[in-house]
Amino acid sequence: MLIDGHGLAFRAFHAVPLLSSSDGTPTNVIMGFMNMLERLEREYKRAPQQHEALSTSADKKVTERVPLLRETCGKARINNHKEATLKSETNSMAKSYYQPSLFDEEPITESAPLVESTPRAIFGVTIVFDAPGKTFRHNIYPEYKQTRKPTPQEFKPQIPLLIELLKYLGYPVVMIEGVEADDTIASASRIFDSVVVSSDKDLLQILRPGVEILRPIKGVSTFNHYNVSAFMEEYGFPPESMPDYLALLGDTVDNLPGVPGIGEKTALKLISEYKNIEELLENIESLKPSHKKSLTNNREQVYASRELNRLKFDVALDLSLFQPLTPDYAAAMSLCERLDLRQMCNRIAIMRSKTI
Repeated sequence: MLIDGHGLAFRAFHAVPLLSSSDGTPTNVIMGFMNMLERLEREYKRAPQQHEALSTSADKKVTERVPLLRETCGKARINNHKEATLKSETNSMAKSYYQPSLFDEEPITESAPLVESTPRAIFGVTIVFDAPGKTFRHNIYPEYKQTRKPTPQEFKPQIPLLIELLKYLGYPVVMIEGVEADDTIASASRIFDSVVVSSDKDLLQILRPGVEILRPIKGVSTFNHYNVSAFMEEYGFPPESMPDYLALLGDTVDNLPGVPGIGEKTALKLISEYKNIEELLENIESLKPSHKKSLTNNREQVYASRELNRLKFDVALDLSLFQPLTPDYAAAMSLCERLDLRQMCNRIAIMRSKTI
């Protein structure tokens, strides 16, 4: 599972009333994020038969991919989408992934067998955050995200504390300079079969067999589930056409202009029919006069906007960053006690007792 850290943290900030510790440190982001993480781990772990169904439709080009080890009912299973050359590497990775979740009722143990004949392996959870500083998109388009409101003061101090807590609990946290979390997730999704958790529409373009997306739609408790077929049913075009659609529509959040006079319904209709900007412009004579004029006048802008909406699938990734960390429950407990997060203290105490 790959989680868009900043995206879910912002959702937690707006969904959970402002909370603070006795010393005035705000904590609603931390509490909301951890509640969401608990729900995700409890309700969206795959059953073995779901792994089987997913594996039969997954990308077969395994020589360019390293299977992500998954949690499946406390059993360690080796991905059957691999060449013989990957077997030894997968087996060596398996031990490092025997990491019980904070919310597992039956933690995985080192005695869990490796079953090479059964599809799928352990499912890890990685949280990906935006690294501080500008990205390559700011170099291409200086106005990128300039219209965003300033980050709330109550939000800022919680992110370092949240990252600290996640690491204490054994969750790998990944931040790569120069790119956004979405680019890191997109690149990882070409290596790992994944469930991605994000409310960002841009990430829908990464859908493929073996990659699914959960989009929060209500507070921190309700999610829409997307795979390729669900996306096609809703949008009418393949996931890889999402940047073309967004280029027509624009994105006020990221300050990316769309095409004047083309709204959501029209953008859906045009990309459903023509699939991409090139084919749309090749058939521009068949469009309504107003749409033809607007696209003609904004041709360069449409191409530029699409490039900014396209995610990078080639970010150089150190795969060791995605491996679970060794938990430090004492440090996690101390941090939560300092922040007056009593509910989290209770959860950590339960998890800690299972490892003694």
